Amino acid sequence: MRPESRTFESARFHRILRNSQMVLLIIMILLWCLIQGMPTANALLANPARLAAGLCLLAVGVWALSAAKEGLRYLGLRYLAGAKPEYLKFGVFWARGGAVYAKCMAAVQLVGYRWATLLPCLLLGWIPWGITLAWENLWTYSAAAIMAAGTVSDIMVLWRLRGLPRGSWVQDSPFAPGCDVYIPES
Repeated sequence: MRPESRTFESARFHRILRNSQMVLLIIMILLWCLIQGMPTANALLANPARLAAGLCLLAVGVWALSAAKEGLRYLGLRYLAGAKPEYLKFGVFWARGGAVYAKCMAAVQLVGYRWATLLPCLLLGWIPWGITLAWENLWTYSAAAIMAAGTVSDIMVLWRLRGLPRGSWVQDSPFAPGCDVYIPES
């Protein structure tokens, strides 16, 4: 097998990620406004205590959904990709604002890795976003939009894995965003 890196330069990755997420959130807000109408400032600010409580619940809800997304990725790596539990890491980056992560420190088959990365994006990101677009609740839509925008990093990794031959193996990079791949010799 021939090793190859599919990692990103960290500063550039985070800059592209941040900009992509912001553009995506702006598009999602505009789409909400087109479908549901623009919420008036009077409606949002009529009860400041309710607004503060809603924002706090939104923050806690998004963190819990992010933890669930990474938990689902952990389960996907374990059962879809076949990674052994001793090679899986699940934890919290406290230095990064409490970001939850799931990493696989062993190489797994490409197909399983793709599914383990894609399913949480769909089940806790894009499908709920599409469903809440039709609802009239701004808070649930906001949480779903933030979760969908949060999947951009996973989509960037999946994009880097396109075109790999069958029989390739993938391992999360321990040092940089992205992964390392092992391509079979032909």
